Amino acid sequence: MEICDLPAGKRPEPIHYPHFPTRFQAVIFRNWGVIPGARLAAVLRCTEDQVRDCAEEMGLERIIVVNPKWISHSYLTIIRNNWQILPYSQILELLGWTPEKMAYTLKEEDFFW
Repeated sequence: MEICDLPAGKRPEPIHYPHFPTRFQAVIFRNWGVIPGARLAAVLRCTEDQVRDCAEEMGLERIIVVNPKWISHSYLTIIRNNWQILPYSQILELLGWTPEKMAYTLKEEDFFW
């Protein structure tokens, strides 16, 4: 299965968040404390220091300790937090998932799609 095989449906255009000048900031804000800084940096194609600097500029703590259970147990929250600001490829990277696992989750969590 490829990313292009995941359901597209009538997915709305990404939401514009006027209180965040860039989508980059929205992604960091919505995932800070849930996704490790190194993984956010990989998804955003920047350095971990750039992610931390941005977080700090937005008033977030520069250094955080993320509970590893967030990704394995709160995947629905992660998907919902990013659904309208990131493409599938980056959501999959945040979660460390394959397209097959995302397709299964979208199908089985019937309120999702």
